[in-house]
Amino acid sequence: MNFILDVFYFIVQALRLVLSALIVVYVFFFFQSLPETINGSYSSDHEFWLYTLPLFVFWVLAFIALNRIVPVIKNFKNENYFELENIKATKFLGVILLIYGISKPILEFVFKILDKGRFELGLAFEIESGLDVIVSHTALGMILFLISEVLKRGNSLNEEQKLTI
Repeated sequence: MNFILDVFYFIVQALRLVLSALIVVYVFFFFQSLPETINGSYSSDHEFWLYTLPLFVFWVLAFIALNRIVPVIKNFKNENYFELENIKATKFLGVILLIYGISKPILEFVFKILDKGRFELGLAFEIESGLDVIVSHTALGMILFLISEVLKRGNSLNEEQKLTI
């Protein structure tokens, strides 16, 4: 079990490093193109930044989620499964997945409206391809909520056991 947790910890740390680099590079290049906007020259770069915004939001949410996973892995390595920190982190990860699963199709819909320059009812039906994303992320978020409730129950039983003579 410790070997698996060590490998998982290494993978999480590598992903955190990559995501932090992606976030920094994205923000750097965004602010590099900002003086053009202030001077009034609009370019296709701004459309690029607008269309890649959901990806940037995903990177930030994934980075935050990975930061919350690291203490959980450490607690699991120390066999502290029912710590309050694990419960909060699991519930937080569920919220992150729900937010991402719901907001991604909405952002895609808004960007399609911006791209067309007008609202068309047919655009809503094109989002149907994102339905699998909504369902999978929502289901996984709900599963994480259930796991957090199991951990909470385990925490209360653990506390009862410690208080029992």
